[in-house]
Amino acid sequence: MKARVTIFRYTGKQGFFTVSAEACEECDATIHLAKSLIAQLPPGNVKLTTRPWWLCFWKVLYRGGWHPPIVTINGRVFSQGVVPDASCFKQALAQVINGYTFTPCTHAV
Repeated sequence: MKARVTIFRYTGKQGFFTVSAEACEECDATIHLAKSLIAQLPPGNVKLTTRPWWLCFWKVLYRGGWHPPIVTINGRVFSQGVVPDASCFKQALAQVINGYTFTPCTHAV
């Protein structure tokens, strides 16, 4: 596995309670974007994981992410608070797969 993408989402099951999708539409859009981009890449290069933000907020706060949806690539924050730009996301994944470091996303959809 060359790249690990983790999305910390605000919606969905959060331990003992569930947050509705209307609370954060960006969370679901980010997950759909990530799945579609990963499907375009060669299989086996990227592993996608989604985690509940409420249960893991301390992990991403430590890395500098504090507004969901937070996208990390190999433990580094790529974007937060917005749906990342598809071309920036795809470029960052390609850089990581080829052994380079990526630059965090500054563009939003």
